[in-house]
Amino acid sequence: MVMPLRSLAVAIDGSEGGQRALEQAVDIAKASGIPLSIVAVVPKRETYGMDPQQRYVVRPEERRFLTEVLSRAEAHARATGVVSVRTELLEGPVVDQLLSFFEDRHPDLIVLGARGISATRRLFLGSVSEAILHHAHGSVLIVRPPERGSKA
Repeated sequence: MVMPLRSLAVAIDGSEGGQRALEQAVDIAKASGIPLSIVAVVPKRETYGMDPQQRYVVRPEERRFLTEVLSRAEAHARATGVVSVRTELLEGPVVDQLLSFFEDRHPDLIVLGARGISATRRLFLGSVSEAILHHAHGSVLIVRPPERGSKA
C-alpha cells in the first residue's frame, strides 16, 4: 500500500543540481496538492584568526546569494501553481542543518540534487545528498543530472 504524500521538502543551493531538484519537487507538490518547503543552508566557513569566538563565519555574500535563490524558487513554485510554499534559510554545517530541519519538519519526501562528482572527489569531500540519504528519517529522492549526450 502506497502512503499518500502530505508534505515535501527540497534543499537547494543555487547549483544546477539544486535547480533540477526544485523542478522535480515543484512538479510533485503541484500534482499532489501538498505543501512544499524549500530550504537552503549558508555554510559556516572555518577561519584562522586571533579571536577563537570568530573561528567559524558566515560570508555575507553567500547569505545574500542564497536569500535570492530562495526568493526566486518560491516565486517559481507559486507561479507554477504550488498553493502552499514555505522557505527557510539556515546557517551552519550544511548536512547537520539539513538533517535537523528534516527531523523537525518530518516531510514525507525529501528531494535533493546530485552534484555528479567523481568517486575520488566524493571520497575526500563527502556528499551532502549521500549523507542525507543515509541519515534522514524519511524517503529521499535524489535527482541526478542527465547523462552526457542526452537531451534532458
